[in-house]
Amino acid sequence: MDRHQLLEQKRQRLEELRSRKKPENDHKPPKKDFAIQKDWEVPPVVTLNERITIDKAVQIGPENENTEKSEKIEGEDDQNKELVLQKSPEDQKCSHLHANEATSPHLHNWSVINATLRDAIRDLGKLSIPQPPRDYASAPKMMSIPTNKFQKLSTTFHGSPTAMAKSSINGLLAVAYSRKAVVYSTEPQLFPEYYLESSSPITAILFDSETPSRIIGGLKSGSVVVWDLENQISKAVAHLPSIRSPMFPIAPSIKHKHTFLHHRSAVCGLVYRHGSEFASISHDGVVNAWSSHILAAPHRDSIQLDNSVQKVFPRIGLKSSDALINDWVILHENGSVSVNGTMLQDSGSCRLTDAFISNNLFIASGLDWAIHMWHLDSGKTFRVVNSDILIYSMSQRPGFQHQFIAIGISISGEIFLQLWDLDEAKPILQMLVAEYEDLPRLPTFQTSELQVLFLTEKDIVVGTDNLCLWRLYNV
Repeated sequence: MDRHQLLEQKRQRLEELRSRKKPENDHKPPKKDFAIQKDWEVPPVVTLNERITIDKAVQIGPENENTEKSEKIEGEDDQNKELVLQKSPEDQKCSHLHANEATSPHLHNWSVINATLRDAIRDLGKLSIPQPPRDYASAPKMMSIPTNKFQKLSTTFHGSPTAMAKSSINGLLAVAYSRKAVVYSTEPQLFPEYYLESSSPITAILFDSETPSRIIGGLKSGSVVVWDLENQISKAVAHLPSIRSPMFPIAPSIKHKHTFLHHRSAVCGLVYRHGSEFASISHDGVVNAWSSHILAAPHRDSIQLDNSVQKVFPRIGLKSSDALINDWVILHENGSVSVNGTMLQDSGSCRLTDAFISNNLFIASGLDWAIHMWHLDSGKTFRVVNSDILIYSMSQRPGFQHQFIAIGISISGEIFLQLWDLDEAKPILQMLVAEYEDLPRLPTFQTSELQVLFLTEKDIVVGTDNLCLWRLYNV
């Protein structure tokens, strides 16, 4: 077969193939005419059959007014449930509950929707809402730091605080450090306003009750000084109020006819007597009475106590008299407590760290990991409560005679804040402050490296390496 014959066969074969495919290729869909009618209303198609799941909370779209569509959607949902992985009985129960809530007539109420989401997230433990204690429990209630810590100021360059005092008139807070004191404004937040210099470490600090611009300080050297915040150097970069007068006791004079004794050790207590009169007590037991208006010398005879003094506390409810010692409760270094020269029952069993007076009770914390309470009238022991922290400092809550805040260290080395009520054997609230590798030293009669003070019934100032403002919620 030659070449021409082969070409002829191929041509015939191609024609056969074309003849077979020609009817299919020539077939075209028939054309149709159409028109748009504008006045024909079509009901909207509801396609909101999708479920958006957030944890355990189910969010469903609005209900369809057409009941037939709703039944159809529910049927499709039932079919889809079979394709989903098997859930636990609790998850299925929760899903049914939320589905029933979504079909309720309050679906469009955003408060109901938000409450449903909040409860669902709280069930997973992602939302912590502290509730106030209905009844005081026998165990402390732990609260997390982000819920309560309101503000934190770094004061590591100042060192550890030695004393704190607040002014009830202008809302200022004075924090004493070694050889300086810082006066903070508390509104709207803690901010340093004044820096007070000292020639000796400050062991006690007090605001003048009549003139809030004056701050009285007791020094480790035995001096008593007064700073006046209104007497400032205008061109100074920082506000450095000058010391008006170091109040050293002077020798007896014919004019005063009083016998004065020098403070030869650290001043460990400053308390107001009445009006502008206040008293300073040193560790060696010397008591001097002063007036903030007369800074030359004390205007009463000095008193020498038999035992060394750790702290002094004003006795509420007693009338002032010339017998200065009868107006205060004296806490001695050996742990004994004297009222009007009479020792309280079993008050010398251990050394005490801090104390305060609530109504007619004297409450003190000791190195025996306990809180001791005495009746001031009878001098007898009222109650002894064991504590799981070694308390360094305490402060009574304003407006609550039977509540106080305490700061201390646990056996594991953690620093805790505890809110106590005198009617309970355990703290009603406990908050973790910090964990320290190097524990603070034990408190002495001169200083404590942990300080706590109530500013208001809700706000607490905590002084450690830093100055923190804590706020109580729902308590």
